[in-house]
Amino acid sequence: MTDSKREQRVRLADILTDESGLEVRESAGQIEEAFSHLEEAYKSALPNDEEQAGASASEAERLIEYFDRLSEAQKNRHMAYARLSVEVVAITLPLLASAIAGLSTVIPFVREAYQIAAVVGVLSVLFVLLAGSVSCLWVHNRQNSFRYPFLKLSTYSNTWKWFYYGALTEPRGLRSALCGMQRVERIVHFLEDQARYVRKFAGQSETERLKVNLQQLFLVLVVNGYQNRFTLELARIWRVSTSIVAALIVATLVVGGLLSVLS
Repeated sequence: MTDSKREQRVRLADILTDESGLEVRESAGQIEEAFSHLEEAYKSALPNDEEQAGASASEAERLIEYFDRLSEAQKNRHMAYARLSVEVVAITLPLLASAIAGLSTVIPFVREAYQIAAVVGVLSVLFVLLAGSVSCLWVHNRQNSFRYPFLKLSTYSNTWKWFYYGALTEPRGLRSALCGMQRVERIVHFLEDQARYVRKFAGQSETERLKVNLQQLFLVLVVNGYQNRFTLELARIWRVSTSIVAALIVATLVVGGLLSVLS
């Protein structure tokens, strides 16, 4: 069995062990079949000519840089919605609390129907803004804790060239609290892993470089897709919230105006 096949079996075992669902464990055959199809695709698509492979690898690196920049822009948009939500919560929460606390003082002076409509409208707008912001922050927190389903696939996802998970012997050993001997072990692993990384990097052929770059290119493309979807989810929350707020403002103005005329 080749090293790639052996690692495939190990990673597959890790995935199925971590997932408690019976349906996932029963899908091992589908995952193995997908692995085999991908192996065949690489074998048939990678060129034998080293010069052609080098040119394609360079093109893949340029595309990786493009998607990295695109991902950075997506992150900024994503964070902008979170920052906006925090600011709105900071403003609307004390306003809503003060408004509710002051109702007992205001109610005796509210005698007309249009005044009641105005009070209800203001409270409704503040509540919708607060609810939308809290929902956006909750979804944002859920997205930040999301684990991509392909993280454990170091052969085709977290590759040794681009990610620490594929380059380190014990990536799970990275932690902030270390005792004396653990520090020594981490130093030894650092030196040994770096030696192995240098040998692999310097010894890779143009075809191998192309393969690893294609793996990274497809990974950043998919991650960018997830990031775009996450940003759209937050945008949808704010779009719905602002639409409801606009409808409430219009309804308050219309109802209040009609009641003031009738009174």
